[in-house]
Amino acid sequence: MSNRLTVRKASRLAVATEEELAEQARLYQRSGQREGMSFPLWYTNCIKLAVKDVCAGLSANDAYARLANFPGPLKDKAEGLVRNFVEIVAANDDVDFTPRPSPPKCSATVDGVILRTGQDVAVASQDGRLLLLYLHVVDAPLKAEQAQTLLHLAQYITDAKQLNAEVAIVDVPRKRLIKVAESYDPEQIRKAVASAMSKLH
Repeated sequence: MSNRLTVRKASRLAVATEEELAEQARLYQRSGQREGMSFPLWYTNCIKLAVKDVCAGLSANDAYARLANFPGPLKDKAEGLVRNFVEIVAANDDVDFTPRPSPPKCSATVDGVILRTGQDVAVASQDGRLLLLYLHVVDAPLKAEQAQTLLHLAQYITDAKQLNAEVAIVDVPRKRLIKVAESYDPEQIRKAVASAMSKLH
């Protein structure tokens, strides 16, 4: 059993019910093990790359090149998500969305489990603090508990590494930034990681 987790995977597992885990396993078995990425993962990955292009200074129209190979309805939907991100950038002038170098070795050990931040992109707040962003680009809303767990785990790592950093989730379909609503309890961090590891198959 691997003792390495990203905060995204840990937060998903920590709040997953047994029914959700069984459904995921069933879908995985039905789709079989294919070479490379599954189509949904490839699709969301291309959307994230287009969003990162916008962060790097490209216009939405230029970023659409990442999405050119998708069929009409999927292409239109993906382009709509890129436009949403452009609106998020415009609405959050306290954030400089220009990509910054990711901090090296951004991980911490929790009860023998190596937890990595695994953020999608690092940017900066207006005050110069590093801001680690997690991009949520699928229609299904992130569970509130999962979002807070992800943010708490990532903040725990940045604190453990003594990085002057914050974390946030960019909920692209709903055009919002989700930040930590309350401070984390180290005991809750340990429980979340233990829960995730117990559900890892």
